Amino acid sequence: MATAAEPAPAAPVTVVKGDHAVEREDPLVPPPSQTYMRGPAGRPVAVGSSRGTRAVAKALESALRRKALTRSRYDRYRRAYGRARSVRRRLRGARRAQLGYVIGSLEGIAARGRLGATRMPPLFVQLERNTQYWPSMRYPVAGDQVSFRGSELLYQYYPGRGLQLQPLSTFKKANNMHGACTKGTGPCRREGLRRLLDEMAGQAVRRSSRFIAWEYMFSFGGGAPPWMSAMAQASALQAYARASELLGEPRYLDTARRALGAFETGAPVGVRARGFRGGVHYLQYSFAPRLYIFNAFVASLLGLYDYSRIADDRRARGLFDQGEPEARREIPYSDTGSWSLYSYRGRRSTPPYHELLREVLQSMCTRRLGDVYCSYAARYRRYQSAH
Repeated sequence: MATAAEPAPAAPVTVVKGDHAVEREDPLVPPPSQTYMRGPAGRPVAVGSSRGTRAVAKALESALRRKALTRSRYDRYRRAYGRARSVRRRLRGARRAQLGYVIGSLEGIAARGRLGATRMPPLFVQLERNTQYWPSMRYPVAGDQVSFRGSELLYQYYPGRGLQLQPLSTFKKANNMHGACTKGTGPCRREGLRRLLDEMAGQAVRRSSRFIAWEYMFSFGGGAPPWMSAMAQASALQAYARASELLGEPRYLDTARRALGAFETGAPVGVRARGFRGGVHYLQYSFAPRLYIFNAFVASLLGLYDYSRIADDRRARGLFDQGEPEARREIPYSDTGSWSLYSYRGRRSTPPYHELLREVLQSMCTRRLGDVYCSYAARYRRYQSAH
């Protein structure tokens, strides 16, 4: 049954404008509790190492020689790298460490031979943003979300790892922007939505010959950068498909179609893995093929389903049909009898993650994709009421 849409609660975001920043509440920005990841920082290549410096220079020169990079873009990236290192030398303490991590991660990716031309835009833009932020802006709290004037992209603060581009949060924002225009859940900003999706198209990385992806560029939970997430990838499919209808932009379907291969490719390159019930499972973290996160898997299926329906894409529908039976078998294992588990044989969900799981299950139910989703969505609502 359709119900009137409720306005989304506003989430705090820091907006950087030149040499200062302002704090504001934005109903289109998703709450950090649903996107922030907690885990060990890992170690980037040591900043200032001659190996890392040579690797960055070599990657830039190689891309320029192959004409994968224009001279103007090559010059911009060289300046950004040099300026970041110069600014870091002037900083002290924790601010120096945050910028240093971002520099070191770039150098580490280059040293491993993975700084290709399509990976340069997100890495060097992120480097520029951190170079701008750390000298004088308000010191953030873990999970704080940051945007920059003239851009719709969201960065998130991870202690010890600086500001990191957050694809999931950014694509959730895009879906919230679509909802604001179609359901009245917030201010309708069509041009902002168009700008966001165009910006994110420029941040997509050719991860293999088969597909593009929106990557995470920091060490997390035992995984080294760059890595990807099925939930973020599926949120992208959903966002581009919805915006293609709203904005009359068929090219957005082309962008989404180029991202489908991630669900056909096994981890760690893609996000496809064998689930604990024996079927196809799509991974939240491409580097963790045995970590089965319930809310992320179901959300990935939702993204595939919505894109397949809007684009009338049989390939995407096939990928949904391959994974959905596994989700149906897995969901009962998320139930403790009084609350939900975050992952198979893992810890209990935090209240925000319990609600996220309930929401995605209810969305599967609303789309009439299986009685099991309706049953557990209702059950998890009852658990919330009992608490």
